[in-house]
Amino acid sequence: MKYQRLLAVLLGVLTTSTLAQVSSSGQHRLLRNAVSTKVFSLPPLSNDALVAAEVEEKDAPLQFGKAVDVDILFAPEDDNVIRLDDGGWVWRTVIRSDEAVSLNLIFDNWWIPDGAEAYVYSDEQTIGAFKAYTSNKETGYFATVPVVGNEIVFEYFSPSEVKEMPKLHISKVVHGYKRLFDNHKSSSGSCNIDVACKDGTGWHDQARSVAVILTDNNQKYCTGAMVNNLRQDGKQYFLTANHCTGWNDMKTHLVMFNYERTACGDGNSEFSTSDTAHGLNLLATYRSSDFALLEVMEPIPDDYQVFLSGWSAEESTEAPYVTIHHPSGDLKKISHFDGDVQPACWSECPQNMHWEVERWTTGTTEPGSSGSPLFESTGRIIGQLHGGVASCWYKGYDRYGAIKSSWDAAASEDQMIKTWLDPDNTGKKHVDGGELAALKKSTIRREEL
Repeated sequence: MKYQRLLAVLLGVLTTSTLAQVSSSGQHRLLRNAVSTKVFSLPPLSNDALVAAEVEEKDAPLQFGKAVDVDILFAPEDDNVIRLDDGGWVWRTVIRSDEAVSLNLIFDNWWIPDGAEAYVYSDEQTIGAFKAYTSNKETGYFATVPVVGNEIVFEYFSPSEVKEMPKLHISKVVHGYKRLFDNHKSSSGSCNIDVACKDGTGWHDQARSVAVILTDNNQKYCTGAMVNNLRQDGKQYFLTANHCTGWNDMKTHLVMFNYERTACGDGNSEFSTSDTAHGLNLLATYRSSDFALLEVMEPIPDDYQVFLSGWSAEESTEAPYVTIHHPSGDLKKISHFDGDVQPACWSECPQNMHWEVERWTTGTTEPGSSGSPLFESTGRIIGQLHGGVASCWYKGYDRYGAIKSSWDAAASEDQMIKTWLDPDNTGKKHVDGGELAALKKSTIRREEL
């Protein structure tokens, strides 16, 4: 359903503290003042035209960028290879798009040897060092988070002792035409409530499971949540909406955690770093109930303090209800509903595979909230946001695909959500949440016995 507002003044400035992709400290001093490197310029793109072409709906991922096909291939004889006095060398690629407010890179071929390092930076932000043990994957895919600025630099550094050549090919550059993730100003409606406020009391654990997912060539985003399974083995399962997956290969997609204020409503307060994990594998999905269950492929560091939320596929639910989400790309928000959810349908009518929130008691949802979890009073997820008409100025409904309807509904058994959430086929239809780090360590101990 069409959301009634164009987000003309959508998102604010992304700074160095906002995004921290899985990386580590490095030994390379960036060649910020190099002048000999050629600049790869994207074809002209008009931000105003890209915004005007949008149709913003709550049942669609919210777009912030435009993916542009490129062909930037590393070769040892490249003119952009800079030899260093100590015998090392750097492949330095400058990428520019005149009106871009951010740029991010997608690699369809990525492999770097041990000892090498890679970085992406602009005048305002640096990410890296990326190293072999965190960035190399069997898929050969890699992607970077958006870096603020209309010109960014990719630097690959090979110390003199590293003899192997990398395999690097940039296949897409995402031209960001909206300022993604405002640090101080709110990009969502004024009725939205920070999870750090009193409305978030008692929901701290569940909030740590909720994250932003960059999808569809990393040019759009939705919300989702990490979920536990009945084996409680620390599998990195992520629940979101089917319409957020883009129905394509998700191996370059990113999940960003912990983007929230630490003090209620204070635009100048500290906020948590938006920690990022890379690469998603689609496990199970069903269009009618609009669910998708993904596995985060990159190991999530313990210091992200991620929580795996519990869930319920039972027929009955327990009021009151809460959703935790990122409306319009804003810092994490919480909305409450004190009534009873009712069975409802979307396009699967006359079947009712959704739960309907008639109108939020506090807060609301917006584009970008798609895929966000609906929690019952037990703290368990009972569904994920499909769409609706609720907003700060119109107290309408929202509908969530029900986990009870998704449980054994799919084109094949391996696409059923129960196959993954109940891997031992216990028949149980609910589980409580747990700390990801603790569940992983417990599983390792059991396997060692």
